[in-house]
Amino acid sequence: MPTEGLVRGGILAGTVRLGWGSAAFAACLIWPLSGYAQVSRSTGEPRVVEVQVEPGQPLFGRAFELRATLRIPPGSLAFFPDTLTSVYAVESLGPGRWSSVPGPADSIDLRAVYPVIGLREGLSDLPVLETWMSVDSVPDRPAQDIARSLAELGDNPEGRAQSFLLQLGTVTVVSVLPADTAELEPRPPADVRGGVWNAWLLFAALLIAAAGIVGTRMRARRLRAGDGSGLPVAVPHRSPTVEALRELDRIRAQGWHRKGQMLEFYSASTEALRLFARETEPRWGKALTSRELLDRMERRWAPGRVAALSEAVMVAERVKFGDHRPDAEAAERDWLKIREWIGSVSSG
Repeated sequence: MPTEGLVRGGILAGTVRLGWGSAAFAACLIWPLSGYAQVSRSTGEPRVVEVQVEPGQPLFGRAFELRATLRIPPGSLAFFPDTLTSVYAVESLGPGRWSSVPGPADSIDLRAVYPVIGLREGLSDLPVLETWMSVDSVPDRPAQDIARSLAELGDNPEGRAQSFLLQLGTVTVVSVLPADTAELEPRPPADVRGGVWNAWLLFAALLIAAAGIVGTRMRARRLRAGDGSGLPVAVPHRSPTVEALRELDRIRAQGWHRKGQMLEFYSASTEALRLFARETEPRWGKALTSRELLDRMERRWAPGRVAALSEAVMVAERVKFGDHRPDAEAAERDWLKIREWIGSVSSG
């Protein structure tokens, strides 16, 4: 009998002779080994295989690429965020892109590339990559078609996929300044004027400034006192009546009422009336309605003297806040009522 056969036979016979107690003891030895084998198999979690940045030492404030290679078990479907969540010193600059190739032992290698920017010099943490993996196995999906956007999972991905937070390490961001300026430090200003001023130039500038101030004061004094040069000592102040009549004549000369622009014509005419009323009685402010203003005018000048004016103002209200559009002759008659009333109360 061959040696191999003898060994197998001896083991089998020994096993039979051990009896039930020895068999139970053997089972206790085999059970932990079986459990260890189950744990050592792939748990379906992705793992980071490689992380690179391009360029290797990105400049401060300059965009660079963050490239991460992830390995996932076969039959899985991975979901990636369109952009990375920014951290303190590294921020995302836009959507990423993904590709996949077959990996060892039927696994899949996913390559994700994201544009980012470093906003602090020195060693900084890279953003954390949150990846979701489908719960259900998809064994028939080709290797190049296993990466998806996280948006496809919708608002409630729980139950359909499992989330994984993957640390991507750190990056060293270097200064954009030349190397020979690294030891330079800012200095406070030595003085306000600086050290390159010429003393005579400074004296001339001060002399010109002083002469300008003196000349301005003398000119102002002559204007106030009058020096026989023909310049007016003071500009006479026109009365509210003169100003209002002048404005009304300007409005009529515009010819709005003859061009069909009744809204502009009536609005400007009543505004001239309101300006006259405020100059005459400062308590009659702009907040008064037309009816309130007419009531105050009636109390001051009696209703009879305000009757014609009230008719013109009421027509203006219908034009400004309604669809009433009188002809040019009627509009000019209303304008004339406003002008004649201003002239009458000023003269008497």
